[in-house]
Amino acid sequence: RNTCITIAEDLFSKPCNIFSKDYCFVEEDDNGDIIGAMWIVEGNKKRATERGFQKYYKDIMKYLPIRKALCVFLRSVIFAKHKDEIDDNEYYITALAVLPAHKNKGVASRLLTKVKEVAIESGFKKVSLLVDIKNECAKKTYLKNGYKTAPQTLTPKRHAKHVLCSFEKMILEIA
Repeated sequence: RNTCITIAEDLFSKPCNIFSKDYCFVEEDDNGDIIGAMWIVEGNKKRATERGFQKYYKDIMKYLPIRKALCVFLRSVIFAKHKDEIDDNEYYITALAVLPAHKNKGVASRLLTKVKEVAIESGFKKVSLLVDIKNECAKKTYLKNGYKTAPQTLTPKRHAKHVLCSFEKMILEIA
């Protein structure tokens, strides 16, 4: 846990990476404690954001045991694999997390609403994300918030043999 906090604080403070504070939205409880967070990438900055993360990747790996390092690596591979599917005129959600004690209380919906509002103010035409095809709870939340499922399922080629993860792209049209 301390290792994760160290890494998160380190990445959060560094500019132009997919975990930077520049791309983070948070939801707080009445005490000001963070109960949910979401990271986005602006489509027109996707390549710079990827390069920023790669720049810090070696620093991150020195903190992590191999299993956690693989998880971080997998997320970066998934983003790298699908970044070309992100249009320049869209906001792309790279991660959304809600603390277990606050699930099913509208936290994710409030974060999705914030992102939509900022995307509109910034002139973007849509918000998109990839959701694990097995994560029915998340898909239900996105559908409830106006997202529609894109026609294809995405499975990174390197995982197709074992089907470790397959994703559906979901899109919210806002223009």
